Amino acid sequence: MTRQKIFRLFISSTFKDLIAERNYLQKEIFPKLENLCESHGTKFQAVDLRWGVSEQDNLDQKGLEICLNELRRCQEYCVKPNFIVILGERYGWLPVPTEIEEKEFELLRQYMKEEDKKVIEFWYKLDKNENNINPDGMLSSHYELAPRRGEHSDFADYQKWSAEEKKIHEILLDAANKADLEQDKKFKYYASATHQEILEGALSPDVETGFAHAFFRTTNGLPKDASESIFRTKNAEHKARLNEIKQALRQKLGNCCYEYSVDLSNEQETELYLQEFGKDVYEAFERNFLDQLADMEHVTEYEAEEESALNFAESRAKIFIGREKYISDIKNYISSEHDNSPFILVGEPGSGKSALMSKVFQLSKSWFPNAEIICRFIGTSNLSSNSYNLLTHIGERITEVYNGPFLELPRTYDDLIVYFKEKLSLVSKEKPLILILDAIDQFNKKDLARDLRWLPDQLPANVKIVTSIATDAIDVMDALKHHFQRADSLLSPLSLDEGKTILNMLLKATNRALLPHQFKEVMDKFVKNKGNPLYLKLAFEQSKLWNSYDPPEKTVLGDTTEDVILQLFAKLEYVHGRMLVDRALSYIALSRYGLSET
Repeated sequence: MTRQKIFRLFISSTFKDLIAERNYLQKEIFPKLENLCESHGTKFQAVDLRWGVSEQDNLDQKGLEICLNELRRCQEYCVKPNFIVILGERYGWLPVPTEIEEKEFELLRQYMKEEDKKVIEFWYKLDKNENNINPDGMLSSHYELAPRRGEHSDFADYQKWSAEEKKIHEILLDAANKADLEQDKKFKYYASATHQEILEGALSPDVETGFAHAFFRTTNGLPKDASESIFRTKNAEHKARLNEIKQALRQKLGNCCYEYSVDLSNEQETELYLQEFGKDVYEAFERNFLDQLADMEHVTEYEAEEESALNFAESRAKIFIGREKYISDIKNYISSEHDNSPFILVGEPGSGKSALMSKVFQLSKSWFPNAEIICRFIGTSNLSSNSYNLLTHIGERITEVYNGPFLELPRTYDDLIVYFKEKLSLVSKEKPLILILDAIDQFNKKDLARDLRWLPDQLPANVKIVTSIATDAIDVMDALKHHFQRADSLLSPLSLDEGKTILNMLLKATNRALLPHQFKEVMDKFVKNKGNPLYLKLAFEQSKLWNSYDPPEKTVLGDTTEDVILQLFAKLEYVHGRMLVDRALSYIALSRYGLSET
């Protein structure tokens, strides 16, 4: 993923012993960093999941997985810093692995007592739909940790589960030691959650200087009436691992490590320590922020919009097969010296228009290396969400590329039509212009450009426009019939074979598989929906969550696209609660151009 003007900072630490530090950051430091970023036109997000993992996710054994996934999301933004670790004198929570490779699981079983086998077999089920590649390069299924529901609902209570988790952890670690597993395989059986976050966020070879910062606190005294076990680990093995982590961080991060010694029984000393800690956090990140913001501020509005289009095209064309006839027709249209009308692609909602336009955008760069190619996916960014911003922005780019005069910006829609046509007339034979405008129907219902008067029926020489329209946009389709004699191409449904190929590609990309009856369920409903690619994509999002041990009645898809969307909404409500989902979707629906992540 390319750089974005969002700074996401993942906070990793043990929990109960470092509440004061995390609270101080949330109350005193992060608001200042938010103000700093906002003053430079960017956003700051602190990701502290000690308070952010829902009860439902914990019951589903997803807590650590969510933390690591959010950490990776922070890293994907390619801005530094993106990781902060705060360490005291505790090693932290020891989670049991949520999945174990099939052969490794069978090996560990050989080193377990019969009563221990029963415990492990009660909690772990083989999922043949999990299809990862093992270190030997072979596909392998996994045993998965069962959620604390159904037959395991007796352990929904945290205290009861904590005791059971400790028992599972001891059984697995004992077996891993006896099996003499290699260190990298054994790691998940002994590592704390914080240790796993640190390995990924700071100690990975891929983490460069400045992306991670570490803060170590040593106590000379504890708060009055505090239990020592909350602040210090007594386990010698855990102490040794904690010291190893700190030493590894010192060696890797250098002056990005900060160390403090404090008597927590002294309130005044504690307050001064928190102030120093907070000041160090702020100043360390302020330096990184300002260095990168200076680079970001050199990015022009056009470059940011171009980056948005590139990212969108990449996401839509990632899984793409077939459509050779349409690609050939569009290539021939662009190459033609005689066809001066726009190429207009129409298709039903979800028929794959955006994916096809994305692929054409990617291919056109090699087809026509000397051309100026501008691609916009209408409704996906601020500058493409309404016709005025879109067309004036394209006009300004044409002026820059072809050294045209800077005209006064249009004030009315009729002025905009004239402005756009005048800009197109600047294009030269030496550098042809290719405009790819996906989803004209995504202009707001009140946008006057839905009448298509801005789109010339005869283009200037050396200008080609490829655009798409959804057939359910009645007003835009009526305008199309009025202003143009024909649409160049009606996008046909995918064939059954194409659907099978795409589903297999999607499953492979996520290391998933389906049992024959599950695969048939997806394909039968896909055919019932007339080969609609959107239905197939939504069906995949649902079916990739199916396990091989799920009963058939739990692996049934909705009959229509709308039904599958409702199933996905139901899943969101299950995970996040109905109120949050209801309000979030309502805000999105009510907003004029959608919502930013923050």
